[in-house]
Amino acid sequence: MKKLFLSMLLSIVASALFFNTAFAEIMLFVGDGCSHCATVEKYMVENNINQKLPVSVYEVWHNTSNQSLYMQKAQEVGYQGGGVPLLVDGGYYTVGSDTIIKYFQNLIDKQNAEALKKLQAEAKPVTPLKETIKAQVIPTTNTENSVSATEKSQTETSQEDTAQQETDSAKTESTAFYIIIGFIGAVFIFVLYYSIVKR
Repeated sequence: MKKLFLSMLLSIVASALFFNTAFAEIMLFVGDGCSHCATVEKYMVENNINQKLPVSVYEVWHNTSNQSLYMQKAQEVGYQGGGVPLLVDGGYYTVGSDTIIKYFQNLIDKQNAEALKKLQAEAKPVTPLKETIKAQVIPTTNTENSVSATEKSQTETSQEDTAQQETDSAKTESTAFYIIIGFIGAVFIFVLYYSIVKR
């Protein structure tokens, strides 16, 4: 019973961690003493890559358990070169210091672009000062024009509110989707682990 509870807890935590990151774990395989690996690791330290991306580094020249993981991942992604540094991100891989550094830069640029889009979507448009002054000056000669300007302003405000409500609704649906997927993943991992333990 204790094993069952522990496996269930681990599967839920694993699913939650996976769905709360922008990317799944990025695996970087290096060799202690490899100059190209040292170049990548230096770049990572200087640019705080571990704070921006979920990168795990595995030394494979002296660590036998990491060697078997390296072989497993290389086989999964179809890499047959046997060299380091090797970066595996999901079903993709790249080899060599220059291409790995460029890959990190592209991922960070993508994250920054998405963050900027989100900020822009959430920001309300700023009315320029001249427009504000014009809106406050109401012509005394033509009452119909001032009434229609007021109605137009109210219509624009109503459209902005409707757009904001649609955005909030889409965010809620997206969050619910990820929660459901996370729960399904947790149940799958739990069932898989339990079936292995029972053997």
